[in-house]
Formats: sequence, structure tokens, C-alpha cells
Amino acid sequence: MAFALSEAIDNWKDLIEKNHVTEASQSLRDTADAILMMTKTLRGQFDDMKKMFDDIAKSQQQHEEELSNRKNKTQDCTEQPEEEESDGEDEGSDQEEEESDSEE
Repeated sequence: MAFALSEAIDNWKDLIEKNHVTEASQSLRDTADAILMMTKTLRGQFDDMKKMFDDIAKSQQQHEEELSNRKNKTQDCTEQPEEEESDGEDEGSDQEEEESDSEE
């Protein structure tokens, strides 16, 4: 057995050095190449999906910021006229009351 093992090792070394191709080894290489191609394709698809999700998130964030800005502008616009109107109305109503009191 010791002679057979060393002879087998020498045979394997010889086959490896000469890059000997058998049907089984070629099948394994073809399968490995196919798997590599699939992983590259999947990687590209995942990268495309990630970019789309990033774009969606960015768009959503911009939309929320626009809504927030519009809300703030609307609140600013509605608050200022109410204060001005209430000041003017209070003064006007006070003046009217004073005038009606003085007439009597």
C-alpha cells in the first residue's frame, strides 16, 4: 500500500502540473463558471434595487420636507393676519362702544 500511495500522489502531481482535464473536472469548472456568472448578475440586480430604494427614500424625504415647509408657511400666514385683525377689531369695537356711550 505504501508504494501505491506514493505512486498515486506522483500521478496526481503530474496531472495537476499538466492541468489535465477530465470530464468530471470540466463539469465542475463549467458549473463554477455558471455560478460565478449568476452571482455577478444577482449582484448587479441587487445594486440596482438598492439604488432604486435609495432614490425612493430620498424622494420621500424631500416630499416630507416640502410638506413641512408648506405647513410652516401656512401657519405663519394664518397667524399674522389673525393677530392684525384681532387688534384692529378690538380697537374698532372699543371706539364704537365709546361713541355709542358718548351719544347717549
